[in-house]
Amino acid sequence: MFDSHDIVDKIISENIAKRIWVAFSGGIDSHVLLHLLATAKNSEITSIHAIHIDHGLNPDSNYWAQHCADVADDLNVDFKCVKVDVKNIETLGMEAAARTARYQALQQGMTADDVVLTAQHQHDQAETLLLQLLRGAGPKGLSAMTRRFQLGETNVVRPLLNISQADILDYAHHHKLKWIDDPSNVETRWNRNYIRHNVWPVIEQRWPSASKTLSRSAE
Repeated sequence: MFDSHDIVDKIISENIAKRIWVAFSGGIDSHVLLHLLATAKNSEITSIHAIHIDHGLNPDSNYWAQHCADVADDLNVDFKCVKVDVKNIETLGMEAAARTARYQALQQGMTADDVVLTAQHQHDQAETLLLQLLRGAGPKGLSAMTRRFQLGETNVVRPLLNISQADILDYAHHHKLKWIDDPSNVETRWNRNYIRHNVWPVIEQRWPSASKTLSRSAE
């Protein structure tokens, strides 16, 4: 399992923002990120907030929002829920349309005093790189997800990009975390899910370290 102190120390060293916001979907990845920050015994972390974006695309979205609020309360973390209207699904596709709405919501009300942390991990990075290859992306596109980017006046940081999915699962089980499993994550009509469930298992049978290798190639 990874050393959570190393992750927290790196977040602190990279950011001078007064407020840390964790984009908290309620899923395992963002729950792990929120938990390790909220339980870090580090005096330099004084203002942690969780922000949940309710896309309204699932009948259980209200339950998910309440679950996130309860988790934040248990961790003594300030919580904010923002409802968004996901548009242009037909032209952009569900994943891209939801992502666009999500980042627009994250940008609202944020300033240079804020930093937003998202929980994409090593496996997500490898999937993104493979998707970019299949879409015919050029050299710039093959850089996949950056660790840090600007969103309006705010920085968005992905501190778990070098952490494996297995380590995240181990952390969650070790700390007895409870999380939401979004049923849309198993719908293979979406390209990312198709790769995750139908392509990636075959790749890892042959190359067990594929996630780590591809993720490193994307840096």
